[in-house]
Amino acid sequence: MVTSLKDVKYILSIGKRQPMHIGHMRALERILAIKDRRLVYVIGSTNAKTDPLFDPLTNPLDLKQQIKQFQVVFPDADPVFIAIKDVPEMGQWGDILIAALDRQGIKPEECVIHFIGKDEDRLEWDMEFSMRNGQRCLLNKGQWLIEALTHWGFQIWFDEREDADLSISARNLRKVDLFDEEQIKLLAAPEFLRNLAVKAREGNPEFAGNPITLYDLSWQRMKCL
Repeated sequence: MVTSLKDVKYILSIGKRQPMHIGHMRALERILAIKDRRLVYVIGSTNAKTDPLFDPLTNPLDLKQQIKQFQVVFPDADPVFIAIKDVPEMGQWGDILIAALDRQGIKPEECVIHFIGKDEDRLEWDMEFSMRNGQRCLLNKGQWLIEALTHWGFQIWFDEREDADLSISARNLRKVDLFDEEQIKLLAAPEFLRNLAVKAREGNPEFAGNPITLYDLSWQRMKCL
């Protein structure tokens, strides 16, 4: 756990944000309000269509749409955008993140990872994995998966905000009717997402008559396989 941001140059926010909701937005506002620290906006699950782990149902937005979503919500921000993909082994993920940061000239010791966790996301059993250098790492039941990155030299900022609404789920928001003003109140960029979905529906006329949701983007991505 980080105790001070004194020697930190970059604050990493890692997530899928499929879609970004107001909980994500408020967390990002908190990071962006910290002076002299640059946000590194890490977009996860950016697997290519040819990758076995490509999953358009849980990831309706592609990388360009993800970046634009952020820019719509924070037009004046200047983050470092980094894309990382899902991998079959936890021991690979830290190396992929470090390699992506290295391409931007950023070192793990210059970073802290911002994290707000839900209790239901804690590990339900011990997890052991191997890093590429052969080192064995252990996470205990009750820890969060993000803590694995401490083995690669990252600090974790566990942001225990009293005002954080941990009940909001991006998973549930993927199925909301984007023309229902009551349902979209939790979305950070509802108009942007609605426009994307309407465009996608044009390519999926077989769904005419059904509510327009982010799954329209999923179907469109699946058709492009």
